[in-house]
Amino acid sequence: MFHPPESTIRGSNISFVCQRDDCPSAGSAEAAKVCYSHFISIKFSPDSPPPLYLCIECANEIHRENPNEVFHDILHPMHNILPACENKVSSNPKAYFDHPEGN
Repeated sequence: MFHPPESTIRGSNISFVCQRDDCPSAGSAEAAKVCYSHFISIKFSPDSPPPLYLCIECANEIHRENPNEVFHDILHPMHNILPACENKVSSNPKAYFDHPEGN
């Protein structure tokens, strides 16, 4: 059964924190990598079933010790962007979305 990791709320975005038991940031660092390996999960956080969410420092350290294990980037929410061109000298407010060769 999947058990979601501990998370923190920043504004409207939810971010995961590092789950490694010996995290130098004491589990307060934002997770940047995820590992699906049962071996890594059991070895570095026995109370957390896979996937194991890790901060970049922990992921790098574990990867140095276990170079054959795969660590995936966590996709974080994107910030909202304006659909119109923000260039003050642009005469066309929709120029941002116009095709370069024209239609």
